Amino acid sequence: QHSVALEPIPTSFRKLERNLRANGIGDLVDARCAAAGSTAGQIRFSCDRDTMNQVVGDDYPGKTLDVPVVPLDEIFADGVAMPEFWKVDVEGFENEVLTGARRCLGDPRVKVVLLEADDPEIASKMENRGFHRVFYDPFSRNVSTATGGAPRNNHVWARDTSEVLERCRRSRKFEVLGIPI
Repeated sequence: QHSVALEPIPTSFRKLERNLRANGIGDLVDARCAAAGSTAGQIRFSCDRDTMNQVVGDDYPGKTLDVPVVPLDEIFADGVAMPEFWKVDVEGFENEVLTGARRCLGDPRVKVVLLEADDPEIASKMENRGFHRVFYDPFSRNVSTATGGAPRNNHVWARDTSEVLERCRRSRKFEVLGIPI
């Protein structure tokens, strides 16, 4: 498997690279010091909020820096292997990332997208690309279709819920001290 990891803040990017090397997986991850967005260019980020750094405006009172932005459609147009699973953790910038991934989201190799945020525009983008909202219970490893209110934290979108459910069922065979992991 191959992964692509984007980290826009240079100090955090260096930590990412160090962790990849320490875990011996640097050759499996295409790590880039950039942000994902709707169009290529530059964007202003806070750089004084640690794990909560995010896109900010000119009026942000703290420390900032301009970082490169690359649409995911550009990244994956260069022959980079398309990941089956995406985790988009962008502190409220999800719509911009999804806008820059229109073509990629239509690719059937993308099976699951995990997003932090949700709103009607995000739901429309995901549904228009063939994804369905699902709920995942990590303790039972069960996946079910959304039938009630939205989850409070992460939002899981699957292209083929039956395939995702089957993969979760197969993963139950792994146990540590008799507890499924």
